[in-house]
Amino acid sequence: MIDRTVVAMEAHCSADAIAMMEEDLDILRSDWKAFIGRWLPTISPKDWAAFGVQAESMLDRLSHQVKLETELLYDHALRDGVVRPGGLVLH
Repeated sequence: MIDRTVVAMEAHCSADAIAMMEEDLDILRSDWKAFIGRWLPTISPKDWAAFGVQAESMLDRLSHQVKLETELLYDHALRDGVVRPGGLVLH
């Protein structure tokens, strides 16, 4: 669990910015569930093009979310020795 107050203060984010991030994450979670529900368990051959467009959009959104979270947590991870400066960070 992340202490959002500490993260906000250290990352110089306002309380409103943190609240918007949380709201955006809730929307992303909901959209991910809808995406999975729409396309699984099978995709018919006629739907591959539509699936590709929606999957690309969803993956872009997920990648953006990971990047935002990495930016917030990276300094903490460096300080705590979880990652090394210049080490591999996925985003």
